[in-house]
Amino acid sequence: MVFSTSTSTYIQYNWIAKGIFLVASAQSQNGVTNPNFTDAQGFGRLDSLLSTNVEAEPAETPSSFTLLQNYPNPFWSAATSRFAGNPKTVIKYQIKLDGPVELAVYNLSGEKVRVLVNGARPAGNYEARWNGTDDFGNRVSSGMYIYRLRSGNSTQAKKMVLLQ
Repeated sequence: MVFSTSTSTYIQYNWIAKGIFLVASAQSQNGVTNPNFTDAQGFGRLDSLLSTNVEAEPAETPSSFTLLQNYPNPFWSAATSRFAGNPKTVIKYQIKLDGPVELAVYNLSGEKVRVLVNGARPAGNYEARWNGTDDFGNRVSSGMYIYRLRSGNSTQAKKMVLLQ
């Protein structure tokens, strides 16, 4: 499925079992329109699905809305890194209710630099990656950035440092 809003376009693939259960979901980076994308910004999966007549325990739903500290922090841009490793940073988060989710990166002037996640998600644990580029694929400058997670009426934000 290709999703498009006034601020972003992305591709999302959902794998469904028995017409009901979401087994896995992968979403492209913003602005990607090639269905063979190779750099996902969001991926979620169901850990197990029993197909026996024994009733399965429901998948554990996170008990809280949580935005974790990115790692590594600081991190280096892949395009200019003279350092081994760490070309991207990983941001993990939990949402306790199904619904729309937005995870975005802002500069210290409050301008939105990059939208990492924008769309409906079932309750669960997720991770997104940022490679130090804006929504147009341009490298951003070294410095401190804020990443903010919004889901329903909940919002959390944290700081991260990018080195070029």
